Amino acid sequence: MSSNEEKDYVEMEEDVDIKIFPPSPPPIRINPSSDRLMFSPLPPAPSTTEVEHNTPSTSQSGYQAFPSETCSFPSNDQLKTLSPSPPAPTVHGLNTATSQECDVEELCSLPSPHGFPNLENVSALQGIEQFQVYPSTPLPVFQKIPPINIQGNIQTALSNTSSLLPSDYPEFIAQFPEQDQVLLQSSAVKENAAVWEFSPNIFPLQYPDNANVMQRLDFLNWDVLDTKVEQMNELFKEEPDLEQSSFNAPLYHGAAITLHESLVSILSVALKFSLSGKVIDSILSLISLHLPKQDNSFRKSLYLFKKYFSTIRGESSYEFYCSVCLAKCDKKSGCIDCGKAVPLCCLITLPLVEQLKTLMKRKGFYNKLIPLKSRFSSLGYADIYDGKIYRDHVENGYVKELPDLTCEWYADGAELFKSAKVSIWNLFLSINELPYSERFKKKNLLVPALWVGPVKPPTNLFLQSSIPDLEKLAKAVPMDIADLERTEDVSLKVLGGTGDTPARALILNMVAHNGEHSCQMCLQKGECREGCFGVRVFPYDPNEMEPRTVENFERHGKWAMVLKKQDPLLSYMGLHGTTPLSKITLDPVRGTAIDIMHNLYGGCAKISHSFFADASSSYSSLSCHLTKLERNLLDDRILQIKPPHYLTRVPKSIHELGSWQTSIHKSMCLYYSLPVFQGIVKEEFFVHYSTLVAAAQLINSDLVTPEDLDTVEKLIKKYITYFPNLYNGDHYLTINFHLLLHLTTLVREKGPAWTTACFPLESVNGEILRLVHGPRYPEMQITASLHMSLGIEELVDNLSPGEAKNFCCALLSTTNSSKQVKFGENVIQGRWHHISENPPDYLKMLITSHPSLQSVNVSTFSKLRRNRILYVAEPFQKSHSRDSSAVLYDTDNGTETGLIKTFVRSSKCSCSYCHCECSLYVVIQELEVVGNFKTLLPGIFVPNTYKYKRLQNFLLLRIDALKSVSVKMEINSDLFISKRSNHHEIE
Repeated sequence: MSSNEEKDYVEMEEDVDIKIFPPSPPPIRINPSSDRLMFSPLPPAPSTTEVEHNTPSTSQSGYQAFPSETCSFPSNDQLKTLSPSPPAPTVHGLNTATSQECDVEELCSLPSPHGFPNLENVSALQGIEQFQVYPSTPLPVFQKIPPINIQGNIQTALSNTSSLLPSDYPEFIAQFPEQDQVLLQSSAVKENAAVWEFSPNIFPLQYPDNANVMQRLDFLNWDVLDTKVEQMNELFKEEPDLEQSSFNAPLYHGAAITLHESLVSILSVALKFSLSGKVIDSILSLISLHLPKQDNSFRKSLYLFKKYFSTIRGESSYEFYCSVCLAKCDKKSGCIDCGKAVPLCCLITLPLVEQLKTLMKRKGFYNKLIPLKSRFSSLGYADIYDGKIYRDHVENGYVKELPDLTCEWYADGAELFKSAKVSIWNLFLSINELPYSERFKKKNLLVPALWVGPVKPPTNLFLQSSIPDLEKLAKAVPMDIADLERTEDVSLKVLGGTGDTPARALILNMVAHNGEHSCQMCLQKGECREGCFGVRVFPYDPNEMEPRTVENFERHGKWAMVLKKQDPLLSYMGLHGTTPLSKITLDPVRGTAIDIMHNLYGGCAKISHSFFADASSSYSSLSCHLTKLERNLLDDRILQIKPPHYLTRVPKSIHELGSWQTSIHKSMCLYYSLPVFQGIVKEEFFVHYSTLVAAAQLINSDLVTPEDLDTVEKLIKKYITYFPNLYNGDHYLTINFHLLLHLTTLVREKGPAWTTACFPLESVNGEILRLVHGPRYPEMQITASLHMSLGIEELVDNLSPGEAKNFCCALLSTTNSSKQVKFGENVIQGRWHHISENPPDYLKMLITSHPSLQSVNVSTFSKLRRNRILYVAEPFQKSHSRDSSAVLYDTDNGTETGLIKTFVRSSKCSCSYCHCECSLYVVIQELEVVGNFKTLLPGIFVPNTYKYKRLQNFLLLRIDALKSVSVKMEINSDLFISKRSNHHEIE
């Protein structure tokens, strides 16, 4: 990275004002008015130790021109033997000892040794592809700096002089401001020769004020120079990698915290509060003000801070491509065919084998992997292992016992900036053998490749960079496994993956969703929407839905490649060609899952909500569209809902429908919609929408039985069949509604729908994007953000026990650990209180009738966390936006629904706050079902949402009877409760 790039990278949002001393005297300069060259002589060159390939043309003015090959510099001993040179001669009236003007033609016309005898005229000079000009006496300090080629003319070379400075040059100048100047190297292309430039540096040059360059070299103090050379080389050494650095050393002498602990703590704060780069940089500067000026290792700039964490997942490689022709090109010179002004795209590749080795070396990781015999359920579809694809691979021996692993890919694109047309496309891998709760944790994800640029990546290019590592891992690679304390052959095989519709089309090399045959599951062609040829609709016709198979998919891809030779825009049966996915997975068709996040919740449910409540004129012609009065009534109902704590977002006003996130549409579909729509939406539309809700709840359950799948299939077919009769024919039957017909196939092949939903990865994308600040050098920002965001959990886990680790853990935790007491797997949040003299009648009756609560101290509390679920008693609902009192609990007659009134703690001690041995109970008010919601199928009701009434019956149960929290809604004095769809997703 050049110095200019680095300075820009340090301050992403504003230019850095770094003062560079003016060159004095400049040996060569462009005269802006005449395009002529200014040049000054240098002494003749001593013989170099080695010159490869070409003999240079030499002039007495001290320049040597080479084609773009390598040239070694003279040694220190050779430089020390230099003697003063005779006065510079005058040739053709041009005094080479003083600065004069001449144009390129004059320079080429000079006879040897002042001109370039091998370059007889301007056309010959311009015909050379690239050459470098070396000064005849390079100073020894730069012997380790290789020649730099600059594409362009001499003006380009001179304008990029600062880019030739070492990366830490600004700090260098700050440390040695009083020193003098030394020569730097430059080079040029085609039109003119490049020369050495003067720039400020650390060398004390002792010479008379009127001395020329030759005389200045005579006055060099070589003993001092040798010392300065050693200092320079030491200063310019590359900063060691994170693994090699002594980050466990104190931050400064006597400090109680190490450099590593300090920087990880700062990173934890930045991620917790989504701080911008400018704020982080200010924090770093503020902290540095409090540190001793000497002997501290703190990273004072944002660039150094990000660089510290830049290799957590291995060194990244960068390849740049033209955004127009997609040809590989150099970042500085740009695309040769399209011009330098065309923006570039960057493909970032990370070492996949090294990432997996790092996971295996982590203590506790291997022990979390599920053994083969424990992965399957005999009752139905409980996880991805119960899908037909996984079971088939186990039966044919493709998937074996640990340490053989399998994974799923996840691809997605997101816009980086609103002001600049730059987007990021990422590819993640999740390991299937981890429990779902661990599968999508940032520290357990693998990242093979990312793409940053104004256009989306070509399929072959995006996947091709990761295929060598994936093919190598499929055959097994020896790895050190920390939990086994030995080396084993570990394999990783790709079974399939998912993404939103554009991402799946990209990976499968298919046409976009508005193209012919754009369904990934079947060969239905679809038809253009009447009056809108950019939208494709898919009328329901089972006869046209011929399934895609791996055989016809590969055959159609090959035919598409033949057609593309005639016309690059042609496709065949929805394919642009073959996909590299076939090289790393056995069946890309069955393995690629439909993502219900974008298809069901962000697609079908979202447009259904718009049909009812969108205030715009787009849907006003539909008979289901609500009036303004009805929308206001609906809005009042929605805003009264207090969701439980496991739902991360609270409902928004219906008047802000356009800004609803997909997670809100999901909660609306699964939990809120039926109670709030009832009585407002017309009955025929309400029942039709209830049919979609019932299907969504069933395929998203903890366990999906074969009978459930048969019911879902009937429900969806009924929903799609009735759709044209209610919503203006086939006008709105786009690809998302068509893909509903394939959801049952998804569950049979891949397990419950939540196993392949993109919700966990969307949150990871959000965290990465929050750390990108400004449009300059997005590829470097993305890489640094990726390392920091995905690596923070592992960084904190690996900290030594102490105050820094406690601080980071508390910061990244979602709970308040300062006011909680843990009893086994139960955590009491807040304090408990001894029962008053006049407790509620139901509590007094329960305590007196329960033998185990006699002759002990009994107290009550209101908040309990158990198995990652927070339960809150109904009278304690301090929050105006949350309610976690509706629960499912186990009884002798099965699972029931009730309301938590309070929690009870019994203990022999009389402490007001302690860890003494105790027993925990819950008091629950019983409920009775009084209403349900029907669907289009006779006798089939929505499975998880019911209307209840309170009973005056109370139960005292042991705390382990609690199963989960449900969504409680009170609308017009009516109580509705929706059961949680599954207990795996953190919504």
